[in-house]
Amino acid sequence: MKNVTSILTVLILTFSTVLMAQPPWDTDTLDYNHLAGWPRAQFSDEQVPLNATRYYQFGRDTERHADKTWTTIRRAMDFETGKFFDLRTSNQSFPQRHMDTLNMKSISNGELVHYANDVSTYVYRKSVNYQTRGHYFVQYNHKTDSWSDLIYMGPHTDKQYIRKLGFDMNDRYYYYAQAMQDSVIRRGHNYAPEYHPTRYKLERLDLRKFKTEILFTLHMPEREVVLHFEAVLFTPDGKRMILLEYDDSAYEKDGPNDPPPLAYIIDVEDNSYKTVEIPWTPYGNFITPDSKYLIVGSYLKGSILKIDLNEAKVVKQVTSTKTIFDFYMAPSGNYFLITYDYEKTPRKVVDFRSTGDLGLLTTMQLEQLFGKGAKHEMFRQGLYGRPILSREFKTKASDKKALLILNYLPEYIGPVKPGSPQALALAKAESIAKAKQYIKNSYAEFTQEKYIPKNLEAVSFTSDGNVIISGERHLDNETSATYVTKLSPEGKVIWETKIPGEQGATSSPGFHFTANDGGCIMFNRYYHNMKSFGCSRITRFDGSGKITYDYKFIREPNPGHKDVDSEDAVLLPDGSLKLKGLSFVERKQFGQGDWRNLYRPWTGNMSPNGEFTDTTTDQLPPQEKSYWK
Repeated sequence: MKNVTSILTVLILTFSTVLMAQPPWDTDTLDYNHLAGWPRAQFSDEQVPLNATRYYQFGRDTERHADKTWTTIRRAMDFETGKFFDLRTSNQSFPQRHMDTLNMKSISNGELVHYANDVSTYVYRKSVNYQTRGHYFVQYNHKTDSWSDLIYMGPHTDKQYIRKLGFDMNDRYYYYAQAMQDSVIRRGHNYAPEYHPTRYKLERLDLRKFKTEILFTLHMPEREVVLHFEAVLFTPDGKRMILLEYDDSAYEKDGPNDPPPLAYIIDVEDNSYKTVEIPWTPYGNFITPDSKYLIVGSYLKGSILKIDLNEAKVVKQVTSTKTIFDFYMAPSGNYFLITYDYEKTPRKVVDFRSTGDLGLLTTMQLEQLFGKGAKHEMFRQGLYGRPILSREFKTKASDKKALLILNYLPEYIGPVKPGSPQALALAKAESIAKAKQYIKNSYAEFTQEKYIPKNLEAVSFTSDGNVIISGERHLDNETSATYVTKLSPEGKVIWETKIPGEQGATSSPGFHFTANDGGCIMFNRYYHNMKSFGCSRITRFDGSGKITYDYKFIREPNPGHKDVDSEDAVLLPDGSLKLKGLSFVERKQFGQGDWRNLYRPWTGNMSPNGEFTDTTTDQLPPQEKSYWK
């Protein structure tokens, strides 16, 4: 296992038109099959850091014993060793006096907020009549199977509650605040109170001495719409804590006369703080390793700010693509990665920017960096330069093995060199952006809820270095057609071809195969009369945009209908296709509105000139697929 603090080799990128399965930097692949059966084995809210530099929690489970006792097991990973381990907590040893204080009739799990040196720190809540009334700290020693005394954090009322903030970078203190408000908003008798805190009483737990300390009260400005803290950051030197204001409903419209969000730069040594204005929706953020600067981005605005923490002022600002989702800092702090909202951004890419001047170093397609099917929510990073965790994406149900990939970022990534693989990937990413802009400007859109436009369905890169895109263009309320467009890397239209459709049918263009003549083979599906009954079709375009064949299968749900699985299709060197999918057998009604279709698997070949041959040999039992009318 590599040491993440060691100097890594220069990034070597080798790309082709085929998306990469592994990131183009040093990685380690970890088998976590032992997580597969766990309720929260995938990335989830329970997967959080447990330590400033080392440990990460991946989920929890319960082990029940024959004597009716049970043990809580939390699965964690040690970033320093790259290995998984279990944190086992003996619940039967939980003191009865603690249960009495917490008003617990049976043992329950607390929230694990920190782990180090075989000691776990938990937060437990006291509940009365199913209503939270207070919070407590407690520590568990895994070596001695013993619990500490409870430490009272504060009450939970209509005007006050506990906001957990996290541990500092020295692993000395765990910070929290008592959020307080002067009035309570209730919408009705059956609704819970709305919390709009205006003051935060900052406190901390000394993790070594297990004692609490009161710092000071932080007052928020008067606003029509009171903001909350979206992010909490700590400087590596342990001297400052930064709180970033946020409201997921405000977006500058609920309180138009309110002051903008603020970053609170808190000195935890002298109990003072400064503020500086930040953009709305601060999703991306990190502090540089020298503890001097805060880098913060905006999901809504796409802006990126560099803030001097000593002076509490913005020293640099640039504009990036909107929908910034997260920042990932390199171990050196020289640069950082930016991921965007995969579903909403027009550029499904990762940007590399310099920490110094926030300048763009290079851009790569998201799937080229993190594998096919990668999405922004697949990533997690240990604090301050620890590797990025990404999950290997499986495209087939038969792929049962679950893997984690540790991505070790290089110390430095330089600007793009003309003609380099980085430059090629950047050109491709820009082509996608321009293609999407072309679609947005050229395709008519219906806004009725019933007719949701599909602006862009597929992008592929041709053998001659251009881009082919496909999308649906609405012709009237019930009819749409598929258009295939070939663009230059600069976004200039080379040709555009319409696939012949049918009146009253809507299309759903999809997967591309690129051909060696500069054309492509496209898998398409169209639906008749706005119903679920569809028809699969495969269309071949040559390099000039001419349709060489357009094969349509029998329409669903007629006997002989074949549903083509484009992900399992294989393009052979001679230009023919190996195909597979499901063939319709019959449709049965099992209840009111409940229909089930019976299918059999099939295989087939499509010749280079569009002649289809059914090669099915096995008559397997029909498979059920539910269908709701």
